[in-house]
Order: sequence, then structure tokens, then C-alpha cells
Amino acid sequence: MKVCHVITSLDIGGAELVLYRLLSAQLINAEDISVITLRPEGVLAAKLREVGFKVYSLNVTGLLSLIFAVMKLSKLLKVINPDVVQSWLYHADFITSLSSLWLKNIRYVWGIHTCQLPKGKPATWLIMKCCALLSHRVPDKIVCVAQAAQQLHVRSGYAADKITVIPNGFAVSEYAPEPGLRQALRRELQLPLSAITVGIIARWHVDKGQDIMLEAIKRLQIANPEVIFLFVGRGCDADNKEMARLINACPYPEKILALGERSDIPALLNAIDVFCMPSRTEAFPLALGEAMCAALPVVATNVGDVEYMTGNLVTLANPADSASLAECLSSVLANSAEYRAQLGRNLHKRVSEHFSIDQMVKRYQQLYSSLQS
Repeated sequence: MKVCHVITSLDIGGAELVLYRLLSAQLINAEDISVITLRPEGVLAAKLREVGFKVYSLNVTGLLSLIFAVMKLSKLLKVINPDVVQSWLYHADFITSLSSLWLKNIRYVWGIHTCQLPKGKPATWLIMKCCALLSHRVPDKIVCVAQAAQQLHVRSGYAADKITVIPNGFAVSEYAPEPGLRQALRRELQLPLSAITVGIIARWHVDKGQDIMLEAIKRLQIANPEVIFLFVGRGCDADNKEMARLINACPYPEKILALGERSDIPALLNAIDVFCMPSRTEAFPLALGEAMCAALPVVATNVGDVEYMTGNLVTLANPADSASLAECLSSVLANSAEYRAQLGRNLHKRVSEHFSIDQMVKRYQQLYSSLQS
């Protein structure tokens, strides 16, 4: 079966990484899989091409080029001649739907990776509303990564009978705890081996709630002055003046490190003791799943499918509530190291049993096969 994936971008992002991991687990089928990005090629394009996947770019850079992209995509799909086209994110769903007017005998699957309707982006909101109308005519199936995303989009007018949920999958073994990695990274960061360290891994964005986290830290540091907090992600660095202001408002700003974007996330997860996700909104968060793979105890807000992910093993904080977040994190920190280790083991067991990359690949393959019968 020939499958073509159409995605808005191949830069680093949630949906982009899910696609990359999905394809990386199917190298044996690389010759039957192609990828088209609407925007100019991102860093993941080269990585996919290196391992044998065919990657194309439509070079969309604005609304005008978006119009021409429909014809370019139609021509390209005629050459590729796939059995199934899987699109990812609103813009790709919309463009592939328009291209279907000129194509025959192709099955279409859409992908939805958000639990929040577009805010402050009128063009994206309009495309989403157009997709809601088109959903009743064009796609054969619509894949949501979270039950919360399914419910939101049904309320927004999407065809309920076409929607299925396939949770994100994780390469569990890549994040296995390794004492050597922990010691090496702690030496690099000049962290005492015995210090309790809390990690927050996400790009700086209002949805990710780093401001809420720093407000919670102001409360926490009064009773926990020895705890070290690590912020990791694009924009979490010394150049971020807003972040610096919030850090300096905390009782012990020297215990808060902003490390910026890093590529050694498995090592970082080995180096911390507790993972915290203070997001205002998520669907099926990758960073949280990776922390579970690393057998870390987690503290998170009750957004998207986080409750389902964690399987009621964790007391979740209220979104956008620094007091609630501080209370949940304080409870975990106040418990023994053995309690935290057992919580981490339980979360590792859950992600291994329910959300492995192999399970995700199997679900997508079963979906595509069902469209051919």
C-alpha cells in the first residue's frame, strides 16, 4: 500500500515529531511512503530523506502561494499515485481536500492534533471552519490524537461518524533511566548529584504555562529552598526578558536555570528527579509521555487527555492555577524518594502498555488497511 503524508511543516513541533516517529518505525516500508510539506523544508525533511523516504516541498510562504499549492499538490499526487493520503493539521487537511477535486481513487485521512480552537489567528480559524464543513464530504476518516480533541471538534461541526482516536506513541526504550547519563549531565550543568531537581521541558509559549510555573515556584521556594528548577526549550534562555523578570521575582532565582533549546532530552530526563508540565492547553503531550518513558514522577495540569495518559496515578493541578500547581508539586516533593521512584515506575508501566510507538504504528496501519477493503 502506498501512503503519502501531507503536513504543514517539517520543523520541530508536536505533530511533526509524531509523524517522524511514526515513519521511523516503518523503515522497511520506506519505498512505499512519501511526505509532502506545504512550507519550505525543515530540519526533519533531511532526516527522513536520509533514511530512505521521499520528501517534497510545496514552498508555501503566504496566502497567495497557498492557492497555487492546491494545483501543485494535485500534480504531485498524480505522479506519486498513493492509495491513501494522510494529512496533518488544519492547513494540510484543507489543501488536500481541495486537491481531491481533481483526483480519483485516493482515500483521505485527516489528522487533528489540538484541543484548542485557533485564537488570534483569523485565517487559521477560517480554515478550521471550512474543514468542519468539508469533513462531511471529503475525508474517509479523521484521526484525533486525543479524546478531548475529538469532543471539541465534534462540537465545532466535524463529522462525528468519521472520527477515530489514535493516541501518540513513544519509543519507550530510548528514554530508559541510565545512571551514567544522569551523572554526566549533572556534572556538565554543575548540579550536585544529591540535589532534587524539577524539569520543565517546552518552548516558551503562553499555552505552555511557564509563567504559571514561575508563580508556583515563588510559593514553593519558601518551604523548598534547596530544590533546583530547570527550564528547557526554545525561548527559555537568557535572552527572554519576560522570563528573567519572573525568575528574579522568586525568592531564590539562583536555583532556577533557563537552559534554552537542547537536543539531548533523554539525558536531561535522566538528570532530573521530577517532571512538571504546567500547560494551559495540550492534546496528548509528547513531553509528558517522554517523562513517563523515563520512569519519572510527574506533576501536570488537567488538560487534554492528560488524565487518560496518566491513568489516575497522578493528582492533577487545575490549569492556569499557580496555587493548585504549587500544591501538587509540593506534595510530590514532600514524599520520600522511594514514593517518587514507585510513582515513576507505575507511569513507565502505563506508557509501555498503552502508548508505545509499535501500538501507534499498528493502529495507523489497521486504519489504512480498513480503507482498502
